[in-house]
Amino acid sequence: MNIVKYSLGASTSFALVLIMGLVSCSDDKPTEPTVTKPSYKIAFLSSRDGVPGIFSMNNDGTDQKCLFSASSARFFLLSSSPDGSRIAFNCSRDPHEDAYEIYVIRADGAFPTRLTYSTFFMGELEEAPVWSPDGSKMAFQSWRDGNRDIHVMNADGSDRTNVTHDATNNYDPVWRPDGLGVTFVSAVDNPGSRRYDLYFVNADGTVRERTHIPSFDSLSALFWFPTGSTIGYLSISQNGNVDVWICTMTPGLTSCTAISFGASHTADHVTYPAWSPDGSTLAFVSNAEGRKNIYILKTRDFGDSPKRLTNSLTGEGAFTPVWSPDGTEIVFTTDWTGVSEIYVMNADGTNLRRLTTSSGSGAPVCAISEY
Repeated sequence: MNIVKYSLGASTSFALVLIMGLVSCSDDKPTEPTVTKPSYKIAFLSSRDGVPGIFSMNNDGTDQKCLFSASSARFFLLSSSPDGSRIAFNCSRDPHEDAYEIYVIRADGAFPTRLTYSTFFMGELEEAPVWSPDGSKMAFQSWRDGNRDIHVMNADGSDRTNVTHDATNNYDPVWRPDGLGVTFVSAVDNPGSRRYDLYFVNADGTVRERTHIPSFDSLSALFWFPTGSTIGYLSISQNGNVDVWICTMTPGLTSCTAISFGASHTADHVTYPAWSPDGSTLAFVSNAEGRKNIYILKTRDFGDSPKRLTNSLTGEGAFTPVWSPDGTEIVFTTDWTGVSEIYVMNADGTNLRRLTTSSGSGAPVCAISEY
């Protein structure tokens, strides 16, 4: 599963909405040669026809099609189910409100279904849906009870539960690999401060546990390694540098190691962190050298330095790296041609290929395994 926080609206580059009916969408073919690679689908946002929508294509750029779109609608944050058969997303149907709801649609565009119905209007009310490992549930952030709590519901929207009920805000839910509960970020034990920690909570809201990892003013990009006992995250050190922390948790013992991005990649520069499927590499965007480029940092080679994969010579640069399901490719967006287009490259930066040739193509949102 890959998730990228990016949004698209009819008149802005950041926004999202649900569309209740399909519209005709143009098919675009890649103009550059491609190579045969393991097959997967790419879901992305685009306003190529003047109407914002969700699109999909093969990883070689073929079979580009519109799955879902609507005028005056805004879409935000897409997440594919573990088996690739469904896409969850945020949308706002009112162009004048930032009250987002959660919807789900089949990967072929069929059966768009609204899952949440908010009664309290506030920016990004129901946001950041993430699928459980077996695809039966979703965890997400909600403002329904007056502050940002973590909620869990069945994948069809039923049996919704607030699993935190805190007076402080909670962020970034990530499912544990065993599917029994959710990890999230909170400062609940440090009221009035910005010292955050990681917490576990069961999917029914019982048995909450604080991890007591090193706490910081910022924690983000949580990622559970496939082993189920190691978690990675990003933090900001006191000197403003960004560090990657790898923590292995066993009963009664937590062992953590930090990997620095280096003095040039400060918090002001680093965006869009994306873990490879096995956790061995972190891709990210940095403008430390001027324009924005995509870098990778090996998380198992302590002392290693970030490696730049792209060479942005025009525009703002490269954005939103997303890993292929097998970890061999990185899909990303650039404005190198003057408009937003989608490219793919090998995980070491070689074999760069352009996938879209349509003005208004948006960010790759998730790479989806064939189902």
